[in-house]
Amino acid sequence: MNIDKTKLEPLFREAFEKAVEIRRDLHMHPELSSKEVRTSARIKEILESFGIENRSELGNHGLIGTVYGKDRQHAIGIRADFDALPVTEEADVPWKSLEPGRMHACGHDMHTAALLGTALVLKKYSDMGGELPMSVRFLFEPEEETTGGARAMIANGAMADPEVTKVFAYHVNPHFEYGKFHFTRGVTNATEVDFKITIKGRSCHGAHPEMGIDPIPAGCALVTSLQTVVSRRLAPTNTGLITIGAFNAGTISNVIPETCTLLGTIRALDMDTRDLMINAVDRMVRNTASAYGCTGVFDYQPTDPVLINDDSVLDTIRSVANELVGESNVDVSYGADMSSDDFAVFSSMVPGCYFNIGSTIPGSPEVYDIHHPKFQPDERVLDMAIRTEVLSALKLME
Repeated sequence: MNIDKTKLEPLFREAFEKAVEIRRDLHMHPELSSKEVRTSARIKEILESFGIENRSELGNHGLIGTVYGKDRQHAIGIRADFDALPVTEEADVPWKSLEPGRMHACGHDMHTAALLGTALVLKKYSDMGGELPMSVRFLFEPEEETTGGARAMIANGAMADPEVTKVFAYHVNPHFEYGKFHFTRGVTNATEVDFKITIKGRSCHGAHPEMGIDPIPAGCALVTSLQTVVSRRLAPTNTGLITIGAFNAGTISNVIPETCTLLGTIRALDMDTRDLMINAVDRMVRNTASAYGCTGVFDYQPTDPVLINDDSVLDTIRSVANELVGESNVDVSYGADMSSDDFAVFSSMVPGCYFNIGSTIPGSPEVYDIHHPKFQPDERVLDMAIRTEVLSALKLME
């Protein structure tokens, strides 16, 4: 396939300017998972202004857009997420969040703005007579930070008509400077199980503990003993983790509470390990609570699969990155990350690739990680991402 770069170059420049404008608007008006009403409407408005066919409300606020190529039955899929986090922004920028307690601290505004820029380029390129052997499906996903929107989108036809045959997505990464790419071969991200443990005893006056059943000692025992699931139930060569992120019990100093709750997450790099850990935690919760005279209940959310990159899709996108920034700035590793992303739901259906583009401004005195209130990526990533997405989609059609 002949990629006419003379037609693409002015389109890239136009799309970058538009993407910066979109990104700053989204950044100033962040919306949390399942509440992305304005964001979803804004994406739809922009797609329609580009003349791109779209469908909205796929699941809870999910959207898709499609630019049709010669083959209208099959498509390359590109995903962007667009929910924000319950974080109060501390970055001192003109486009700072206008919503107290809400911020695009994970770069989802960058992902969405870049994909809209990519959609603009591919639509105009096609209208100008540029060759599109296949169609392109733009997947705008809500709720990635919480329950994940991928399954609901797929159930509502996001990967069909035209059928998506390959899919990819990028994430901004402050661990690398702008101009750097990072790919992971094979297993890339963990499967995630978010859980709640409820331990119930019997409330009583704090001066008379013998009259009640205190759930707090059982909860404290669980915080430490749960770690033996990893250290003693998994082989040393196997990878898994359990993190307790919240422990809540009681409201006053002289009352033994009725219940205590623990919130946490399980991560694993294969589904068998995940299932082993779920079963082990469930038994430990019931048995430990019982040992303290309490009852224990382990509730967990349905989980996404392990994210596994396809070699062929990775190598195609890597070749584009090599052309854009040079091989010395493109890192490929085999080390999986214990974070998770439900892009894995899309890529479990068809060959896919999830990769990172460096977002730290070169020479920055301090680097703030994603989810930090001062996280602020280099906006030039938008240009890099648009070029990568457009050229990768075209090469994947070959």
